[in-house]
Amino acid sequence: MADSLVTKALVTGRHVITANKPLIATEGERLASLAADCGVALRYSAAVGGGMPALEVIERALGLGPIRSFRGVLNGTTNFVLDRLAGGQDLKSAVSAAQEAGYAEANCRFDLNGTDATQKLILLARKAFGVSLPFDSIERIGIEDIDAQWLRDSRAKGQVVRLVASCQHGTDGLKASVKPVELPQTDPLASASGVENCLVVETESGASFIVSGKGAGRWPTTESVMADLLDLRRETQLTQLTEEVEDREECVA
Repeated sequence: MADSLVTKALVTGRHVITANKPLIATEGERLASLAADCGVALRYSAAVGGGMPALEVIERALGLGPIRSFRGVLNGTTNFVLDRLAGGQDLKSAVSAAQEAGYAEANCRFDLNGTDATQKLILLARKAFGVSLPFDSIERIGIEDIDAQWLRDSRAKGQVVRLVASCQHGTDGLKASVKPVELPQTDPLASASGVENCLVVETESGASFIVSGKGAGRWPTTESVMADLLDLRRETQLTQLTEEVEDREECVA
């Protein structure tokens, strides 16, 4: 349904802004090509980082040259749950607390098993490396069966466990994974607490970019959709202004 609706909108000359991760992860390359052919825009910042401008940071990093790697905490729900587990709660209670706070859907299986973060990784990799990674090519380990004692031991050592999505160039091409990782407090990703997301991007030239923002809840997603809308409006107005100036120059000539 979503695929057909977006396709119809694009071919009829309408810009599209969406937060639909599964759609963009599976059909994003085709839809982006279709949008370009139709002379319209397809924006999906909200499908990646909620209130965190992840795609924008990737684009900024590309301005300095090829990207070597990126890694991030891309699912705020798992942060919330992992912190509750490390504090002694069981999984059911931690998930219920996330749902009551509005940070998890009634069925949050895709958050817990890493599917959500994997879909976001696919979108970031497409932007960063121009490659559409097959879902099954990405190592994926969720937190559904995570060892709670490991979480408590990590906290006792002053470390933090987060569900980390990473993608980097290897000897055999891109290597990507989504799995729980123990992080020292000095790691930027360790600072992603509550439902916050964080992304670290490194370029081949050695430059690093770090960005963070809320990644769960209705308002971060709404803010990201509105940001896409405002950016699109500014670009449309700029295009119209440029065309008007060119028309005037032709009249003067």
